[in-house]
Amino acid sequence: MLALIGKTATGKDSIKKELVKLGMDSVVTTTTRPMREGEVQDISYHFIDKSQFRRFKEQGFFAETTSYNTVHGTWYYGTQIKDLDNNDNKVIILNPDGIKSISEKLDMSKWLVVHITCPENIMKVRLYRRGDNPDEVVRRIEADRKDFKNIDRFVDIEVVNNGDKTPEQIACIIKSMYDRHLKENK
Repeated sequence: MLALIGKTATGKDSIKKELVKLGMDSVVTTTTRPMREGEVQDISYHFIDKSQFRRFKEQGFFAETTSYNTVHGTWYYGTQIKDLDNNDNKVIILNPDGIKSISEKLDMSKWLVVHITCPENIMKVRLYRRGDNPDEVVRRIEADRKDFKNIDRFVDIEVVNNGDKTPEQIACIIKSMYDRHLKENK
């Protein structure tokens, strides 16, 4: 399994899309947040309502869950355990709590965790460009500062996405690292 983590607007989704083009399978996570323009049900996320999310959580379907108190209300996210089975050649985006939760439930010794970083000023520009609410931009930046403290102990590799390389170029670099990681861990 290849796990991408990074603060908001560091390019995780764009890099993940390029990794899928390179032949990796995407782990589709579940969320209660509204679909953004261009997203597709069961491809971008499993979009469900809050009551269904609560039922899934109570029934033990999730390996990890998290929630974000946004200016639009609380949004829930989770990774279904069944989606983590047979995890070779799969890529997933997780937050720090997700990595921590999964590490407590599953053997992650063969996973490669890549931390995508980006200067905060570039993150802000990306968030405003995609039309995020200004109050939400401030909230997300502040929340990420807290959430990503001490993340290094869960990270195998750090990759900077500051705009000097395209998502495709970064994906090729990460895929090469992942392929080498797979060979070393067989």
